[in-house]
Amino acid sequence: MRRESILRVMHVVLGLSGLLLIIWWLLLGLTLLPGGSGRSFAAMVLTPGWVPINVIGLVATLLLAIGLSGFLARQAERPGTLGFLGAIVSIAGVVLFGALQFDETFVWPLLAVHAPQLMEPGGPMFTNGPFLSVYLIMGVLFAGGFVLLAVHLIRLKSHPLVLELLLLVGAVLFAGGTLVPVFVRTVGVLLLGASLMWWGLRGRGRCV
Repeated sequence: MRRESILRVMHVVLGLSGLLLIIWWLLLGLTLLPGGSGRSFAAMVLTPGWVPINVIGLVATLLLAIGLSGFLARQAERPGTLGFLGAIVSIAGVVLFGALQFDETFVWPLLAVHAPQLMEPGGPMFTNGPFLSVYLIMGVLFAGGFVLLAVHLIRLKSHPLVLELLLLVGAVLFAGGTLVPVFVRTVGVLLLGASLMWWGLRGRGRCV
């Protein structure tokens, strides 16, 4: 397969990851909201739709990492380090997020059944320093990488400015995790997913 064709496929993968991110988040909200906020965290994890819906999020994360690797390969051929650095940092953040997504999808339901006390507010899972440090590092890498990518794309002037701003703001809001309200993170997912879809669609006819 020609290099240009591979890069265009990577853009399609990037756009698909954005679509799946939005579907995952909206389905998760629709599944958890009917039970209200009075349930324990373990009870929410044991909701019947938890695993299949989070599998969608896991697949979206894997596709995002693959799509960004195509952008990384393209930037390796170009002068300057901002785009290359942004791709490296964002991929690192996405990989860590994928690890978290795997944990949430398959490990948390086991904990909810056999050790629910670990998952309660104030429990070890939310107070352990090393565990929380990984969350923090993931958020910083995820947000920082996409900020660098957005700035790089703005400098290239190869896409509409709105696309880069959606990418930047969406990634930062989504990477806030539990530090920001759910509504704010929802806005972040929608903006990030929309920007990835837009980027992917535009990239089918170019290699940027």
